[in-house]
Amino acid sequence: NGQLPFLSPAATATMTVSPTITSTFTPAPTSTPEPTATPVQPTPTPTPIPGGADAFAFLSGNQVYLMNIGESAPIPVRSNNSAKLNLQWLPGGKTLIYTSGSCVYELNTETSETSRIVCFSLAGTQDFFEGFRISPDGTLAAISISRALYIVPYDKTVLTGSVTKADLVSTGNFCKYSFYAIKDVRWSSDVEKMAALVVDTKAGGTEQIYLLDVDIPKCKTVGAV
Repeated sequence: NGQLPFLSPAATATMTVSPTITSTFTPAPTSTPEPTATPVQPTPTPTPIPGGADAFAFLSGNQVYLMNIGESAPIPVRSNNSAKLNLQWLPGGKTLIYTSGSCVYELNTETSETSRIVCFSLAGTQDFFEGFRISPDGTLAAISISRALYIVPYDKTVLTGSVTKADLVSTGNFCKYSFYAIKDVRWSSDVEKMAALVVDTKAGGTEQIYLLDVDIPKCKTVGAV
């Protein structure tokens, strides 16, 4: 009898063994990292306070307050309850000037003592007093009476006896601006110019800023800014 195909003995499988390839691994040379310098953090420079001030003053409810830079609690300075305007420091940072009614007062911030500099006699006249500004170097005073501006030397002994407009010009060393209705001024740091708040009566009382050249006795006007 012949053998059926599916009963035939299985053929013996032949396995071919591939040769093993041996490779030699040479590690890369290890490099020693160079030390990294630790960056030095610069010491922060304190931000300067604008103007170099260490304290500021303000008015609230007719009371003068002082506050040191960096503090949160204002310190009231003894003064009366009259209405106050035009608060400003005098050179040196120890004395304040303010106006009240037709008078100008000096306030010592260390002693809280107040002294009167000048009171203008305006009763029975149509004159009114609005502005009083001392120059940054303490040498000149800009005074606005009935919106005419008078620039005179800041001499308390002279000002104490000056109670009228005529008194302000009696010394002859003055500058007067009367061709503009000047309400108030701010000095430049070099005391050569000032910005003037001018009331334009021809434009319905609108306010404009003019630049004035302080050149006693020429009193020139540079023009509007």
